[in-house]
Amino acid sequence: MALFGFRLQTLATISLRSRHTDDDIITFAVAINEVVRGQCSGRSAAFGGGTIDMAFVPATVGTGSWDRDFLVGPFDIEPEDSIRVFYSVTNIGDTQIPDPKAEKLQIEIMDKMLVAAVGFVAGPAGLALGVIGEILGKALGLIPSPIATALGWKPNGPCNGVVLGGGVDFTGTGLGQLEFVDRPSLPSGVGPEQASKVTRHYDDEATHDIEKCGAIAQTDLTFEVMKFARVVSVRAHASRRRPTAPQLRDGLRQLRPNAGPVGVRQLLGLQAI
Repeated sequence: MALFGFRLQTLATISLRSRHTDDDIITFAVAINEVVRGQCSGRSAAFGGGTIDMAFVPATVGTGSWDRDFLVGPFDIEPEDSIRVFYSVTNIGDTQIPDPKAEKLQIEIMDKMLVAAVGFVAGPAGLALGVIGEILGKALGLIPSPIATALGWKPNGPCNGVVLGGGVDFTGTGLGQLEFVDRPSLPSGVGPEQASKVTRHYDDEATHDIEKCGAIAQTDLTFEVMKFARVVSVRAHASRRRPTAPQLRDGLRQLRPNAGPVGVRQLLGLQAI
């Protein structure tokens, strides 16, 4: 058994989905044995030829084990476990959406992405480039009209839509075979010992209108697989699960006040309940 986390690190924008600045909703999630254990989402402007460092883009909504650093996990992972890291970037720049409504739209997009990614059977090389993006693009167009209107979302126009959507599959054994280098702690104080970078290239050719929006969007996405020490800080991980109640003097049961007996590692999100 080993302890691994996953963090979205950078989005290198080679070319945008729109002709000018994109306003992107970014999602990042991890499923283990087809169960989503953590997901999060944030919002950022994107510029052609620029790189978004996710250390400066806080995740603002999420479920499961996640934090503002776009770190999902860490989780206890066995060699035989199947792991899927999946993500999406959606441009909403053609409509001016205030932050409260944008956060609701982030939740809608995360829900649609889960349907697109969880249960999708990947080939031996992992998820086909753009497949989740195509499924997600169709799914976003199916957000009910009253919800879309209330959120100010216009999925078709003219350059709104999915910039990228995809993912990478691993096994627990495969994670242990990655090339790791030493890494400093994150700003949150949750510190992995080592990390390995994974980069994938995406474009939006399948859903892009060249006449209206110019050249197809191209993006290099990089995330880190982080290897943590087996000894973890209860204080650090408890505060990640309940940021508004980080004090431990009230006990760990505050993390699941209505639950029956569970282990400490389960309460901290390191193991599935």
